[in-house]
Amino acid sequence: MLDPVIFSQEIISLARNRRFTVPSLQTQGILTADTLIWIENNQKHILELKDVVGVSYLPESSLAGFVVYAYPLVRDGILWKKRRRVLKKYRFACPDNETRSQWIKAINNTLRGLPVDSIYPFLPRHLHVLLNPASGKKKARKILQQVRSLWENSQIQITVTETSSAGEAEKFIQTLVLDKIDGLVIIGGDGTIYEVINGIMKRPDWETAITIPIGIIGAGTGNGLCKTILDLAGEPYDPIGAAFLIAKGKTRPLDLAVVQQQRCRYYSLLSLSWGFISDVDIESDRLRYLGSWKNTIYAILRILSLRTYKGRLF
Repeated sequence: MLDPVIFSQEIISLARNRRFTVPSLQTQGILTADTLIWIENNQKHILELKDVVGVSYLPESSLAGFVVYAYPLVRDGILWKKRRRVLKKYRFACPDNETRSQWIKAINNTLRGLPVDSIYPFLPRHLHVLLNPASGKKKARKILQQVRSLWENSQIQITVTETSSAGEAEKFIQTLVLDKIDGLVIIGGDGTIYEVINGIMKRPDWETAITIPIGIIGAGTGNGLCKTILDLAGEPYDPIGAAFLIAKGKTRPLDLAVVQQQRCRYYSLLSLSWGFISDVDIESDRLRYLGSWKNTIYAILRILSLRTYKGRLF
């Protein structure tokens, strides 16, 4: 059973070939809360809005057209059917510019969870991207280039700040003007996330600052939090899957743990470790060039030369 129709207007699907755009027969397009439906070549097509990130004017055509950007999940591979999201563009033309504007407004409002006739104007989101180029295998810059077009298709504007040393993310976030942005994105590992959270909690306005949405694209040796979030959302564990989740803009609360040690206070997202595990995590950075193997190799070295740890439980 289909959802109730919330918008319907004339629409023409534009089939693409290698040389030019070919319009199919004009039909009545239907928009529901979850789908966009149209007829093409006597076949009914249904596009699920859960895969759609944005809609915009069709720039390369003299027609009153628009394009819908979707990233449906596909499975490829012979032995292992790996899931990934791939870009698909759906091009449409309308009888006139007014109908096109109505379609774009209706789709944008539906994607935002608003009534199709909402008077609130559509404003592109502005995200501040904090990128750690030294994380993991040093692929953070490459990852940004992979996901940039997805955000452009989502009409998301970004400002990028690169860190250059350990602890810089924590200091930077303490002075960042947060009321000028709609969210933060971290391209790095769990260590970068740790710095950002602790920097936020040191701000005078931390109670407000901690509520800002934070997106994560794993680029470190350890990406435990990113992997957990993507698994819970049913998304593939890759940069496009993470960028897609950020583009959709759905958030969920996350608990913080606090550790008080004399005059120092630390905030944690994943776990608290002490002794052997902490030594491996911190000191293995000298083997960063080994990538994901650094923790394993350094753990073996520490086992061969065990230390004694003394502590007291209260």
